[in-house]
Amino acid sequence: MNKLLDIYSDYLIAQNQYATAVGISDLLEGRISHDKITRFLNGEELASKELWEYVKPELRKIEEDRGGVLIIDDTIEEKTYTDEYDMKKKFVFGIKANRLIALSEEDRKKGQYQNLNTLQLKDREKRIVWLKDVSFPVALITKIFKNEDGSTGILYLITNDLESSADRIYEVYQKRWRIEEYHKSIKQNTSLEKSPTKVVRSQKNHIFASIVAYCKLEFLKTKTSLSHFGIKYMLLMKANRAAFLELERWWFNQGVF
Repeated sequence: MNKLLDIYSDYLIAQNQYATAVGISDLLEGRISHDKITRFLNGEELASKELWEYVKPELRKIEEDRGGVLIIDDTIEEKTYTDEYDMKKKFVFGIKANRLIALSEEDRKKGQYQNLNTLQLKDREKRIVWLKDVSFPVALITKIFKNEDGSTGILYLITNDLESSADRIYEVYQKRWRIEEYHKSIKQNTSLEKSPTKVVRSQKNHIFASIVAYCKLEFLKTKTSLSHFGIKYMLLMKANRAAFLELERWWFNQGVF
């Protein structure tokens, strides 16, 4: 399984169109048939246990050299009946400036809400507010920053951690940015959304292989100091260079490959 997984996950990094069994077979000049790739994708379901077994040896090496932390991405679906006692964990996330908020519990009970963007808030200011359709109070933190074009941007954060300072909450929020980098890279660099198959098992195993491909890029990043996009660009330039030289040879040989 590991050999085909290695080949398929490498293919997901190297290719830039749809990831197909025929495509990888053609790339390998038929050394592995497309039927074999299809059987691999439709075979044993690969999940978190197999992912950990696959990446564990390399992760342990990095852990010994540098140490590390585990970042977990979680999702909470907002419900009108969400109660504060349901929230066993602390959360922090950004909200849009058009969200409706009440500045006191009394205002909330009276239904007196206002748009967030109508408030005059200072940088790193923290206020306790009530979001519309949320029954418990949250802390609102404002972060004002300068964009590259010189314009001013405002980031609004909310959290159910009512005790920590604004600086501490913003510090925690910044750490979650690695999750956003993960989502961006796995979509753009490891062909996550580029499998045309409509079979559930093969889609799941394709996603698994995309995550393995992401881990491979992360391992290469620690060894080369290149970003995922830098590695992908380098591979693309090498492929373009090879194609360009082949085209030059084709013209030189008057159209004979």
